[in-house]
Amino acid sequence: MAVDSRELRRRRRAIFTGLCSLMDEAAAREGLGLWEREFSDKPVYALHDFLARICRQAGLEARRGELHRALVRALSLDEADLAPDPGPSDRGAVPAASASPSLPPGALTVFESLYGGLMEGLVQRQVETGVRVRVMQRLVGLGLPAGLRGQVTDWITGEAAHLPQAVGLEGLRGLLHLTYVAACEEVGPVSADRLLAEAVRVTEKLGEAEVFSPRALL
Repeated sequence: MAVDSRELRRRRRAIFTGLCSLMDEAAAREGLGLWEREFSDKPVYALHDFLARICRQAGLEARRGELHRALVRALSLDEADLAPDPGPSDRGAVPAASASPSLPPGALTVFESLYGGLMEGLVQRQVETGVRVRVMQRLVGLGLPAGLRGQVTDWITGEAAHLPQAVGLEGLRGLLHLTYVAACEEVGPVSADRLLAEAVRVTEKLGEAEVFSPRALL
């Protein structure tokens, strides 16, 4: 069921209120933009994926539970108790990754190893195809230009040997996140976490990982 515009504005203010309890206004605005781009059409209390992204982005992993409680509390408040609307966000903005295509040395090799390791585990569980389909359906959420998105799709389907450099670092992180979320949906978060941890362990043995750690993509 579509959410009416008034309720969507209330939720927007609630998300902003919750974020402001743990971060400064600039960071909260960035977090709100992420929520609007990728999560505003999801069930209001389905915050797991949003929390994972925003905590990783803001370095708040250790305070994830606290942020979750703050967001749930804010979503239950009356409009009069919410922070004022912060004004226009970057909902329609293209992420910086699209404007800045350069990647750190070794990043692409490390990503492809990490992704490949995760997918190998999913192949063994016979859910690889389902994960690929889910990821391709959600690529538009990364904000990549249509042409670049097509190149990423070619890589996911195996029609291209390597990802283009133009994906950028944030694009790699976003693609890994989409893959992890799809894996969680196919095999559950516990199994997905194990598969990702094993992929990280294997990738850390690469020479490139001494220059660019796979953990920088998580």
